[in-house]
Amino acid sequence: MSTAPVRQTVILAAGAGTRLGQSGDADPKPLVTVGGIPLIGHALRHAHASGCTEAIVVIGYEGQRVRAAIEGIGVPLAVRFVSNPEPDTPNGRSLLVAESCAAGQFYLQMVDHLFTEPVLPLLSAVPFDAHTDGRVLVDRAPVDLDVDDATKVRLARDRVTAIGKSVEQFRRGVNEFAKGIENFNATMENLNAIAARINGLLDEVEEPIRAFVPQVTRSIKAADAVITQISGPIDRVTPGINRLAETLSSPVFNRMPNDIGAFLDALGDISQRMQPLSQMAETAGGLFGLRSLSSALRGATPARTVERAPSSPAASTATAPTATKAAATRPAAKKTGTRKTAAKKNPAKKTAARKTTAKRASTKKAATKRSR
Repeated sequence: MSTAPVRQTVILAAGAGTRLGQSGDADPKPLVTVGGIPLIGHALRHAHASGCTEAIVVIGYEGQRVRAAIEGIGVPLAVRFVSNPEPDTPNGRSLLVAESCAAGQFYLQMVDHLFTEPVLPLLSAVPFDAHTDGRVLVDRAPVDLDVDDATKVRLARDRVTAIGKSVEQFRRGVNEFAKGIENFNATMENLNAIAARINGLLDEVEEPIRAFVPQVTRSIKAADAVITQISGPIDRVTPGINRLAETLSSPVFNRMPNDIGAFLDALGDISQRMQPLSQMAETAGGLFGLRSLSSALRGATPARTVERAPSSPAASTATAPTATKAAATRPAAKKTGTRKTAAKKNPAKKTAARKTTAKRASTKKAATKRSR
């Protein structure tokens, strides 16, 4: 609630005064005299008597002439002038022109409203509350008033519900506004119906969603469990894999093929250098009746048969040549019956002959081995 006194007034004086019968070279409305004083002079004196110290005068029609007249009156007020470039427009336009100069609270005067005594203080006698935007003075019993030209108000107790020169026009505006409110309410009802349908759909879907959510939760938990089971072995294997990767990428491992190749080259070189020693060993073996290293590696089959025989060397060695010799002499035996008979009569000589043959074959084999 504001209790500060009002020190500013806004006086609307932009009109030409056509409703006062002014025309031609007549004075503009603010300069029409009443009791020898221009209307603007009456308005300024009324403001000063009401406690104002500043007046904002809105001029328009013959604005410079009005301004010069006001400056010549010499009232004890600080006067500022604001020009309305469209003086034929309603008073609301002139008030908007003065908006930038208006204070937080101010009086609003019409230049052609005259009073016998100061009445402006009645407007600010009671402090404004949060529900009051402004106040107007209303003449409830006008005398000699041009009803068509007068500004009219509609009251609900002490509250103004409509204001304007044509109340019916204002009423139509109010009715249109009311229709707009009704349309808005209908729109809101439609929106509420849509919201109700949406809520119904949500109710129908809610149960399946509630049944589905636990399944999703269980699936997520199962996936988490699987990931946990897998992550353990992976975590244990990962360091080894990392070490293996580091080993495979190490310079030593990268040089290993070259080192192996160099080692094989060294072995080949040693083998070539050892060939003379191998030949000397084979020669010495031939002199002393030893097997050569190459024949030992090849592993000849007849030599192994002779060495592993459990009986005496002479008898075993004689078996193979005797069989060969017998195979070679069998045709001769068939042709000559005398030799066969002699062999039967003298078994001792035959055995001796076989032993001698075996010895010869053994000697022949030994010579063959040596030559090899």
